[in-house]
Amino acid sequence: MKMNLTENLLWWAAWRPRPLLVLGIVLGLGVAIASSSPFPFLLFVLLSVGFWICGTQLVNRNATMLLEEAEAQCRVSGANKLGIKASDGETFVLRGQTDFGRFPLISVAPNHTIAVLYATPSFLGIYAGTVVDLKERHTKFGSTTKELYYPHIAAVEYSAYEFRLVTTSGERIPYSTADNPEVGDAALNAVRQHLRKIHAAV
Repeated sequence: MKMNLTENLLWWAAWRPRPLLVLGIVLGLGVAIASSSPFPFLLFVLLSVGFWICGTQLVNRNATMLLEEAEAQCRVSGANKLGIKASDGETFVLRGQTDFGRFPLISVAPNHTIAVLYATPSFLGIYAGTVVDLKERHTKFGSTTKELYYPHIAAVEYSAYEFRLVTTSGERIPYSTADNPEVGDAALNAVRQHLRKIHAAV
């Protein structure tokens, strides 16, 4: 998502209310002292607060779009790394928050993780490790993938916004679904169907 200079400044300001307010106070005091009037001080403080509020509104309007763009890129990137097509089987994008810190007037968390599950007929492909930093508008894509063949999956679980795989070796692999719990539930059902087919064929 491309932004112009004003939007970039608003986005920066939205996540940094304190530095912005300090800047407004310093500039306001400087102009107020130079002009021997208190009005510039009040004006700069009000401008900094107003600029910050406009920035938070910009973030709230566009954060979902930025996350969706990152998800779409992850789908394709993970499929390429696994050597499959993104349309092969069922694809589930699990997104969760890496922290729950909130910023005033901003309705989304600053950092998110993305994991993509590809439920193909023969194996479950996993592309995890992607981190989206909304504050800096930067996405760090994961570098590794994993293929879990269904006979090697002992169980699949979903509870409390966390999707978990348990391998036959006892390894528990968790993925957060705090942002989209309905996707975690759909992934659970899809993997269970594949597991049932495997067990039925044995």
